[in-house]
Amino acid sequence: MRDLSWAPAVPTPPLLGAMSSATTMCGKRSKCSFSRLEVILIICLVLMIAVTAVLLILHFLTKDSNGKLRYFSSAITPCLNSRKATGNYLLGVGRADCTGPVAEIPLMGYANPDQVGGGLLTRLYSRAFIVAEVDDSRRVVFVSADIGMVSQRVRLEVLKKLKSKYGELYRQDNVILSGTHTHSGPGGYFQYTLFWITSKGLIRPSLNAIVNGIVKSIDIAHQNMKRGRLFINRGTVENSQINRSPFSYLENPASERSRYSSNTDKEMVMLKMVDMNGEDLGLISWFAVHPVSMNNTNHLVNSDNVGYASYLFEQEKNKGMLPGEVGLIPDY
Repeated sequence: MRDLSWAPAVPTPPLLGAMSSATTMCGKRSKCSFSRLEVILIICLVLMIAVTAVLLILHFLTKDSNGKLRYFSSAITPCLNSRKATGNYLLGVGRADCTGPVAEIPLMGYANPDQVGGGLLTRLYSRAFIVAEVDDSRRVVFVSADIGMVSQRVRLEVLKKLKSKYGELYRQDNVILSGTHTHSGPGGYFQYTLFWITSKGLIRPSLNAIVNGIVKSIDIAHQNMKRGRLFINRGTVENSQINRSPFSYLENPASERSRYSSNTDKEMVMLKMVDMNGEDLGLISWFAVHPVSMNNTNHLVNSDNVGYASYLFEQEKNKGMLPGEVGLIPDY
């Protein structure tokens, strides 16, 4: 690299010299200042940066019982050590239908206006899992529904119904709603214009079915809570997924790709809920797979590969029971 401090000075052209002189003399000839709009924008930017920094700090820091700041929460420690504990949680599981209309309804997933429901292949379900402290000082409910994704409108209406039933027991900070991301479920339950384009507006029957199904699954889980334990495990699942853009993946630096043995994440994490008699109540698994076994020419409402995996596991574990009866409730 050249040492620019020893480079010979380059003569300034007359025009540039005049501009430089005018700039230098700005303080002498006229007062240089920002316009009112520029000042307002600068202040807004500074405030946004400050608020963002504060929110990030509050998000990653929590206070323990002694008032000391610590990174992350220690709340999951009992879960990891649950094999040594006895009845350290109150657990509840529930499942309810959330299928809704299946004909003449735009499907949610591929953003294809021509993909309209023409019948039913498999029903859609909402599965709820409640975990609470034995003294009921804290609780959380996790719901996984066989839908493309959870919209803000769905969440707000679910919270409204829960508040009317349970008061402040289930709130915005302890209710987690998730969608299995099937691309073959009814659409029309979003509040954003972009989603309304392909669903041709809000479809109230579709929205109501999802909201009512989620709330009912929580009701069932709430009514069947019992003491139990949590177990967590993880393992590798082979031959069950592909990278949908392997050529793009190869564009990553070799140093990045060398950190992994495959171009997909093959690890499955599973959380199991067991009662005091050793009977399985429910399980939740997290595994990276895209529910697109049914393509954009499909017109039958269904839960795709993820929902079907849950259905098959339920049938295997709950022999002699109809779908939705009390028994093991899995979520994939």
